[in-house]
Amino acid sequence: MFKALGNPNLLTEQTYLKGNIRAWGDAGSVRLDVVEITDGNPLMPIKVWDLKTGIATLKQARIFQIRLHLPKLYDTIPIYVLTPK
Repeated sequence: MFKALGNPNLLTEQTYLKGNIRAWGDAGSVRLDVVEITDGNPLMPIKVWDLKTGIATLKQARIFQIRLHLPKLYDTIPIYVLTPK
């Protein structure tokens, strides 16, 4: 859905570990559903969307986990729930 928008500042399934970009599936990393970045740089995220379906919710533990692995200068950016209709 987001890739189809053609916006180079929207990344899907971006993986971070302790502030660094990592490969999908690296142990201890977090994979984010959608990340909006600045100037095409994934180390400069400005928003995160976490996809939830059905009755799933974004829990505080997940927010903490996401913030823990974002680059340090960006660990307070907004994290939104994305619920498809």
